[in-house]
Amino acid sequence: MKMNRRRFIGLTATFTGSLMTGAAEADKKSGFVIAGYLPDYRLSSKNLARAKDLTDLIAFSVEPRESGELEMRSWNAAAMKQLQQARTEHGCRLLICLGGADRSQGFRHVLDSSLARDKLIQNLRDLCEREKLDGVDLDWEHPDTRGEARNYATFMEMLKGTLGPRRLVTAAVATHQEWWDDGARYLDRVHLMAYDQPERHSTLSGAETAVGSWLKRGVAPEKICLGVPFYGRGITSRDRTMAYSDLLSRPNFQPDSEEWDGLYFNNAATVAAKVALAKRMGLAGVFVWEVGQDAEGDKSLLKSIKAAAKS
Repeated sequence: MKMNRRRFIGLTATFTGSLMTGAAEADKKSGFVIAGYLPDYRLSSKNLARAKDLTDLIAFSVEPRESGELEMRSWNAAAMKQLQQARTEHGCRLLICLGGADRSQGFRHVLDSSLARDKLIQNLRDLCEREKLDGVDLDWEHPDTRGEARNYATFMEMLKGTLGPRRLVTAAVATHQEWWDDGARYLDRVHLMAYDQPERHSTLSGAETAVGSWLKRGVAPEKICLGVPFYGRGITSRDRTMAYSDLLSRPNFQPDSEEWDGLYFNNAATVAAKVALAKRMGLAGVFVWEVGQDAEGDKSLLKSIKAAAKS
């Protein structure tokens, strides 16, 4: 169904107040946000159980096709049922991510066509209704031109207007993302991917700098969630990565350190310090990429985050 833009503008006028304060309204019950991405290739009962320490569980991801259809990947009916059970058991919100990394290829073409864009919005609304989702997280990595950024912002506006104030629309953004066309005004949250930076890829000082750069772009602090990595990345060999849970089992690994064999990672003290930074700067909260990389028991970084959020 094609959405007439004039009709859309009239429809969204009803939501004017909620569009700008959606994050605050949606998070009244939970306070500080602790969101966690769960990739389809990490779906397991063990990883779903980690939702008990989250306010938001984000299923990664479905992919936009050029036609406006959704490529569901591994998120079939059985997988969706598992997500819903975790949401019910642990009391978190459940969002679906659209795109991400090499799953972003369809954005450029689908958002350049009003027919395909409107179909994509309709399909996302239908998915949210069918699976009783609490919102959609957008992850286009990344618009390359001013025109693409404008198309992205228009899409955000129309998607939020269609989903309404009771569902969240969030977007993951890179710290270095060049093209941005004020799309944050239509979002409930901006998920700032403060990792994969040069050299030591996700330091505390780097996180503060990244937040500051997006505040200068005019994004309100209460809309920003600070990204925290649950993996190490090579300081010089950038393609080398390792999950935190795997790092713990390596010879001579020191959990109080932030480096092992040329890999930089965030330890428990660092993730707690990032929570403190987010609270001090008045941010919405933090998110983690990704929960399947966490360790078990008292070595869990997610538990360190939750403890820091309560302090």
